[in-house]
Amino acid sequence: LEKLKSAYETDELPQKEYRFLEAPMDTQADEAASDFPLLMLHGWADTLACRGPETRSPVSRIAEMNLVALGLFLNFPRFRRRREMETRFRELCVGFDQALGATGPSLGKILKELNSWFVDMTCRCIPERGEASVPTRDELLERAKMLTGTAPRRDSGVTP
Repeated sequence: LEKLKSAYETDELPQKEYRFLEAPMDTQADEAASDFPLLMLHGWADTLACRGPETRSPVSRIAEMNLVALGLFLNFPRFRRRREMETRFRELCVGFDQALGATGPSLGKILKELNSWFVDMTCRCIPERGEASVPTRDELLERAKMLTGTAPRRDSGVTP
């Protein structure tokens, strides 16, 4: 439950959890997933109606789990967008090792910082602009060169 709460707060849903939740929560992939909130509500009603003195889980704990699940459902489009943009980032950065003349930990550090900026640009700042909010390969390479100090700082037209 703690991993899922953290995912809700950070928009970073671990791969294993994403795959598990994708089928019941991704309304883009399966129209039936839109029934998820109602199924959760009915399950909650059943839990309350059927509880008795032998119930092991406190109602507050079940309510907490349901709220986290509903929060994840409502935010699933953001998780999907993040996955798509992480894949896009990897595709755009192919060959950056040669273009930057960096390898190993130094390349890893550059790509980590660049990925953080890229995800912020594409998922948090202006997602309603769709493709227009995705930096190009050239913009990414220019930003990477700025991070390595091999390019003069100038306005690239992309807000950091």
